[in-house]
Amino acid sequence: MGALDVATIGECFEEAGKPTMTIVDDRKVLATANIYEKDINRVRIGQQVNLKLAGLPPNVTF
Repeated sequence: MGALDVATIGECFEEAGKPTMTIVDDRKVLATANIYEKDINRVRIGQQVNLKLAGLPPNVTF
């Protein structure tokens, strides 16, 4: 992680806007998402997704 080091693996956050980590190398980013069972048929392995991160401008893509 980086300077903030406040997140741990598997940790969930309820507080919007709470800093969780500093991304140092953004060439490859891994994100985990909880998908509702009713929506699972809309998700595919390898599917591209859009992520919005509070600390980055809206036009940054991964």
